[in-house]
Amino acid sequence: MASESRPPFPPFTEETARKKVKAAQDAWNSKNPASVKMAYTPDSIWRNRDQFFQGRDAIEKFLTDKWSVENGYRLRKELFAFTANKIAVQFWYEWHDTSGQWWRSYGLEDWTFAENGLMRKRQNSTNDVKINEDERWFKDGIDVNTVDISEKHCGLAFWMLFQKLAVPAGGGTSASLAAVFIICAALLGVTSATSGISSLCYKFDFLEALEPKSMSMPSDKCKATLIAPET
Repeated sequence: MASESRPPFPPFTEETARKKVKAAQDAWNSKNPASVKMAYTPDSIWRNRDQFFQGRDAIEKFLTDKWSVENGYRLRKELFAFTANKIAVQFWYEWHDTSGQWWRSYGLEDWTFAENGLMRKRQNSTNDVKINEDERWFKDGIDVNTVDISEKHCGLAFWMLFQKLAVPAGGGTSASLAAVFIICAALLGVTSATSGISSLCYKFDFLEALEPKSMSMPSDKCKATLIAPET
């Protein structure tokens, strides 16, 4: 196990972080659980939606079960932010269930890497949206990397996640929006963020794996992450 490695290695630059993201995209699009699991440390810790598990055998079982249900699966991943050994990703994938209903899944991941380039921790939050077949982006024969994903859809995953996590018990829209913008400000590395804001941010597991004041943002990051999608 000590001889295992998977370049590029941390500390990441924007270029190597992008390569890491696209390598993961290509691997997952192969839908080969036995191969995909080798990108993770033998004791890799995962949270995928509401499932918690650890280790390559559990990863392989999870992926086998996942792709037995998600028919026609096609995935796009894009870099959102990175630090020396952590990467944040936004992704979209489309699939259909056994009834033929098509879905588009919007999600966020944070990854933490070991020195050998294998991923030692992965956390994922995903929302599934029903779509018609003619609304598909990633149709057969289309390169998923060439699909023009609008700013509205680029920010939708963040909005859905923040709406889900930020509404306090008995709170309303204003409270939720305030929390959303506070979290976004810290995520984007606002230097004036107070310790109170930082404490708030670390309550959310997506942000917990990042260091808001020291992270780097891709130069062409989606600006829609601070904008609520149209209703």
